[in-house]
Amino acid sequence: MKNFFQIVKFEYKKIFSKKLNLIILGIFFTFLAINNNLGFFNKIEYNGKYITECDYYKKYANFKKEGIYLDKNSIKQINEKIKEGLKNEENTEINKYGKTVFNEKARIKYEMPYSEISYFLRTYLNPENEISERKYMLNYTEQDFDNIYNKRLENFKKFLSSYNLQKQENEKILQLNSEIKTPFYFEDYTLYSKLFKDLQIIMIFILLILIMCLSPIFSREKTDKTYPLIAISKYGKNKVVLAKLFVIITFSLCLTFFVHIISFLNLGIIYGFSGFKTNAQFLIGFYSPYPLTVGQTLIIKFGINMLISLISALAIGFISSISKNNFISIVVCFIVLYLPSFLKPILKSTNILSL
Repeated sequence: MKNFFQIVKFEYKKIFSKKLNLIILGIFFTFLAINNNLGFFNKIEYNGKYITECDYYKKYANFKKEGIYLDKNSIKQINEKIKEGLKNEENTEINKYGKTVFNEKARIKYEMPYSEISYFLRTYLNPENEISERKYMLNYTEQDFDNIYNKRLENFKKFLSSYNLQKQENEKILQLNSEIKTPFYFEDYTLYSKLFKDLQIIMIFILLILIMCLSPIFSREKTDKTYPLIAISKYGKNKVVLAKLFVIITFSLCLTFFVHIISFLNLGIIYGFSGFKTNAQFLIGFYSPYPLTVGQTLIIKFGINMLISLISALAIGFISSISKNNFISIVVCFIVLYLPSFLKPILKSTNILSL
């Protein structure tokens, strides 16, 4: 066992002794630090003065930190606050689609604190295809607020019917949707929404790091012509291969885990850790049938990303083991892992995927 961990230590040393790997890791963590801390630099105008986005969320979005259930009374009160701004024509403008919206200054004051709830109301209480039109908010009634969750169910069934699912599948999704508790619970989930959006670019960087750090793990010996020496070494070929696999698995999982945790803690310090119990529909779409919270959704996303990293790292290790040299290994890994991402929008635009 001692010999096994000596090989593991040696393989990690080879990864971190390569200058290019250290440069890539340095660039990645610098990007992560800047991206996560943009809230300290982005400024918005509020009540005639410019404040950082971070200060706005801490000082002026307090109701969102406390959390509320979106029942008839609470959504009526929020709608009244938005209506205060809409009643003054100086606060609105017509956008390029011909819809009445808040101008930027009024939006920050009257709608931004309630933007997600405003969108929720307009999704179900505005006429179809008029979701962005704010003028309808002036005419919402008590009955509208009473029936908003029934309206959501009606719209969900209509949305579901457009997919022509089998009866059994349809019933299963409706049963899943019925498990969503109403009224919806809402509190500020800025941490989760920002992290959820950032995870895609974070995973692209992680895959890049895995390719650069792990693609030479087997092919290096072929490039250096030291591969035959492994078989006759005191450790033996099998033990060396197992140690390399151990490095592939631990490096990919540890990198992904720590990057996610660092990002979570960093954004949490800036925007606060509230939002775990908010209905996932605010994060992933109001037509989502899953009875999950925002926090549960992010945990699932973390798990999926860990699995993607592991599978990708094992694929990189396999490609490395059959490649004749480092360069071929790196090129093939890039093609296998990144080409589908580039091809998908092209195929979509040419309608090949719909054939």
